[in-house]
Amino acid sequence: MGAVRVSKNAVSSAFNARSGIGCVRSSARFIFIFLVGRREVGRPRRRWQCRRLVPTMGPPAFGATSAAERLFLAYGCHSNSFSAAFDQDLDRFLTADGQGLQAFTHFEPLRTSIAFFDPIARRPHEAIEAFLAEQRASGRSTAFWKVSAPTAQLLAREGFLVAPYGIESSVRLPVSLFGMARRGLRREAEAARHAGITCTIVGEHNSSASDAPWEEMAALSERWLVSRTRPKGVCRITRRAVYNHEAHCTKFVARDQHGDLVGWAAFDHIYNARVPLGAGLSISRWDPRRRGISSALALAGAQYISELCNSHTDPILALGESPFAPLQAYPALLLSLIHISEPTRRTP
Repeated sequence: MGAVRVSKNAVSSAFNARSGIGCVRSSARFIFIFLVGRREVGRPRRRWQCRRLVPTMGPPAFGATSAAERLFLAYGCHSNSFSAAFDQDLDRFLTADGQGLQAFTHFEPLRTSIAFFDPIARRPHEAIEAFLAEQRASGRSTAFWKVSAPTAQLLAREGFLVAPYGIESSVRLPVSLFGMARRGLRREAEAARHAGITCTIVGEHNSSASDAPWEEMAALSERWLVSRTRPKGVCRITRRAVYNHEAHCTKFVARDQHGDLVGWAAFDHIYNARVPLGAGLSISRWDPRRRGISSALALAGAQYISELCNSHTDPILALGESPFAPLQAYPALLLSLIHISEPTRRTP
């Protein structure tokens, strides 16, 4: 498994709390719980064990024949759309007309299907309805993890109970370093510059074994993971780290003045109607002994994505979720969802 944190947001602290950069677009993320199980009285409790299931669709092959890639390019406008389309740890449900996709996995002990992220679909509500109908027909309960507010409202109407998860933030590009609100980010960027840190894109010309930094990136990820509060890799709810080239993803590496790799980051592209709208900063790893590396990588990626989307007036860089952040900014939405869910909550 890749060395991935529970939070998909790798450097939001550098952009938000520490630097105070103005996030101009935020949306609430929710978890939906609809797990049903029973145990007969007098029957001994069983120790359940999870097993890894082989994905039903892949991993999807990149190319014109890949349904996941086709839908991703057409409707992959969410920060988690790349994971929903291509993460090797997830199964994928494809609607009968081929216009919708929902990422999910099975939890066999409870005969439950857990759907991850928003559907990638022309008509998301129809994709959700088709997915739920498929699961009901197979006798499975269903739960959703990390979906946006519009998807939350659709699911609440289906009787799902709402559990707030956190805030997803994004910034408009290009990023400016001017102003008091950016002083923390400026300090981090200056610290990296004075330390001789340089960030470069990992291009296809690095495909030879001698030039590719994959082994260095994997070793750095292991060192980074050890420095975390919970030094364990997590799959499915976070982006799997892939040490190779990936279509629709741009990777950057950071090196010091001696040429040693001290950080790397992955930027998953965001599309609508095959037009790039921005990217999501899905992975960021750095040497925990150095300052400013994560901010330097984020700024380098932001500049590249801004140039990639230079024909559009409002490209974005999605910074990921801030789990368990307070949702005071969404009282009306939360009250609406709670009101919609109330009849189901009272059902015995």
